[in-house]
Amino acid sequence: MRNLSHVPVHIGYPGETAHWPSLAHLWTDWYQQYLKADYPRLIVRFEDIIFRQKELMRQICTCAGAVPTEDAFSYVVGAGKWGASHKSSSNLISAIVKYGSDQHRFDGMAKLDLKYASQYLDPDLMRFFQYRQPIL
Repeated sequence: MRNLSHVPVHIGYPGETAHWPSLAHLWTDWYQQYLKADYPRLIVRFEDIIFRQKELMRQICTCAGAVPTEDAFSYVVGAGKWGASHKSSSNLISAIVKYGSDQHRFDGMAKLDLKYASQYLDPDLMRFFQYRQPIL
């Protein structure tokens, strides 16, 4: 197996450019900054948007000081995006089918990708967000 190598990430901000050795390093730095911040913040996982919409919205409303009501929520099962350029856009059902199973979570990832992820994704953040480290 080849040695693991990084693909650097560079993000340009007004007046400066930030650099990370890889997307895994950026992900770690990004979320650690939010978790260590001394100001109020809200982090929402993609999985919760797909699988726990009603409960998520209740928690967000409560966090923001709103009083959620049962009749104020409705599921949008159609395409998440509209227009000619989004003809193959997923909807709620296709997203659940695609992302709702651990069985195919790592499909399309080479062994080298999985090895890299297991080595460079921060294990504490993975546990915090309830993500499972890839197992080789």
